[in-house]
Amino acid sequence: MTDFKDREPALLRLSKGAMREWYGLILGWLLVMAAGGCLLWNVARARGLLPRGDSMMLWGGGVIVGLSVLGAVLWYCRRSLLQALFLPRLPPDWISASLCIQTALPSLADASHSVLACHDASWERFCGGLLIAEDLNPATAQCAPWETLDAQACINRLEQLRESWQQASQRRIQQQQRRYWLEMVLVLLDHGVSRPLHDGSLPDVLVLRTECLLLGVDQGPLVLKDVPGVFARRLWLALQVLPEVQRKQAHMQWRLLHLLHDLEGEVKALDALAQLVLVLAWNPEMDLDQVEVAYAQAAEYRKRICDWLVRAAQVIVSEDSQVRLDKYLLLLCPLLSSLGGDDIGYVEALRPLHTGFTRLYESRLRTLVTLADEVEQQLGLRLLSAPSSAVQSVAQDSPLLDQ
Repeated sequence: MTDFKDREPALLRLSKGAMREWYGLILGWLLVMAAGGCLLWNVARARGLLPRGDSMMLWGGGVIVGLSVLGAVLWYCRRSLLQALFLPRLPPDWISASLCIQTALPSLADASHSVLACHDASWERFCGGLLIAEDLNPATAQCAPWETLDAQACINRLEQLRESWQQASQRRIQQQQRRYWLEMVLVLLDHGVSRPLHDGSLPDVLVLRTECLLLGVDQGPLVLKDVPGVFARRLWLALQVLPEVQRKQAHMQWRLLHLLHDLEGEVKALDALAQLVLVLAWNPEMDLDQVEVAYAQAAEYRKRICDWLVRAAQVIVSEDSQVRLDKYLLLLCPLLSSLGGDDIGYVEALRPLHTGFTRLYESRLRTLVTLADEVEQQLGLRLLSAPSSAVQSVAQDSPLLDQ
């Protein structure tokens, strides 16, 4: 982690691309003026219009007055002109925007990409490339319309939903990335910072805000809820068949999944906010206005994560050692101890908290999946077919806290 306030001031000035644009514009303007002056001089000399005597003084005075008026107009409009020339353009999409995190903070980018370890054989057999950890809600196992399904019916249902789930999941990832980009643009506009789009046009605030609102309330096709609901039912049925000792331990993990899932929605929103802060702070086209917005969002993140940690303190990760969830996650953030109070540095220091929550959630789910896979093999059920490469890539590219 680096102290954001200790960066060189040059990084907060105009980007090199904007400076090259400015110098090129000045040079082009001077060339046009010189060419136009030479052309007018030659035309006037050819037609005998060049002034002599007192007319020369009158001509020179007119030129000086004209240049003075032009200079006054340019000086009066200097702020608008500078903004039009120097403002960095917004990245075309969220993937392009988030690339700056990988460049400026490679350690954080590597950590976010290595959140999910390679799944073992039991996970692949049981899930068939259809289960994304963040989607599974244990509370739906005994809810309609899945409470009447048996284990084999669950497997058959998942086979029927495979293709539609794949298409819906890919579309959901694209919509999520689009919404993150829209939120970045709108948060700048909400703080009075207007930036041209990648094509040079100014953003239509009403259109972008409407699109962001629609994406936020769009729950997607029902298959996105149906598949994790069937998996929750299938897991719950397998746990009921376990021997008493194993069933007791499995139900403890099941209850922990309930508690973690209740916290997952807010921590995912906080992760998106943290990524927004880092994108605004480390974008190569940034300026002081963007950095001010980044600090404002970092302060909001700090307040919300503190409230979330209060809730996390009520969750016990391990019954044996009585380790609280907040303590477990904060121990994964060693840079917090050397933090100097900088809000953006605070966001950087807490990145391991989000990846740690993801690993914890999936490790508990992985334990239950292993037990359920053993039960289904003992019962002789027909298992899910092997996932295609496309389905497998969707499941692997959708971690609990999406990059």
